Amino acid sequence: MSNVISQDARKTVSRMYRSRFMIAGSLAGIACSVLSALALLPSYLTLRAADATASPSAGGALSDTDRAALAQLQGQLQILRPLFATTSSPVALLSSTLARRGAGVRIMHITYTSGTPSTFTFAGEATPSALDTYRKTLVDAKLFESVSVPVNDLISAQGGAFSMKLSRTF
Repeated sequence: MSNVISQDARKTVSRMYRSRFMIAGSLAGIACSVLSALALLPSYLTLRAADATASPSAGGALSDTDRAALAQLQGQLQILRPLFATTSSPVALLSSTLARRGAGVRIMHITYTSGTPSTFTFAGEATPSALDTYRKTLVDAKLFESVSVPVNDLISAQGGAFSMKLSRTF
């Protein structure tokens, strides 16, 4: 079968379909953009309304109520300032304690219990001599108020497994 449409007529029809496809694609893109804008419009309006209510007075000067609230807040911050400047934290203490661990000590589980005093419980495996050296190192460093290891763990009655309880008041 042969095509009965001339070459010029086929080019004209092809251009017409291409133009229609471009127009339909453009209209679909515009419709998607309009729908996206409509979907985002409530969020945008909510944010603008929140900004309008949160903005300070037009002159830039604080009102008397704002000044009173600011003075009260500054007073409360002065009271809380010592709490922000704490000298020790459990994380810093834990990293210092783990840094003092010897080569024969393997810690596999750490439990922290806050309170007065706060406690760390280390569980792991170690040779009796390495565990005793680690315990003495922690006692000499005076990082904790008490360092206790059960006697069975020190004599390795459980095959090298140990637990160590470290207590300190923060």
